[in-house]
Amino acid sequence: MKKSEELAAQLGFEGMSFLNLSVAESITSDRLPESIDVVMALHACNTATDDAIHFALQKKAKYIVVVPCYQAEVASVLHKKGTRSFEEHVDGNLISSHSYA
Repeated sequence: MKKSEELAAQLGFEGMSFLNLSVAESITSDRLPESIDVVMALHACNTATDDAIHFALQKKAKYIVVVPCYQAEVASVLHKKGTRSFEEHVDGNLISSHSYA
């Protein structure tokens, strides 16, 4: 959090703050307002997408933007096909050296 605080200060984001709370803690914390405008969860792995949606609903968010992580599902499909990379399925010019186990 310290690096994030330093970067926010460096960029002049005076209204930005950071809290070290779990999703469950953040729903009931008095350090956050009763309602918020936007909840954004990008590349939310496993149950993080569900947690973000739950948080957003509890905080009466006006907007919810979630992009789930499908890395585990993609890795599972690749494993079932007997491959470890996208390169066997996609032109190497599009995806070069990403390997999934």
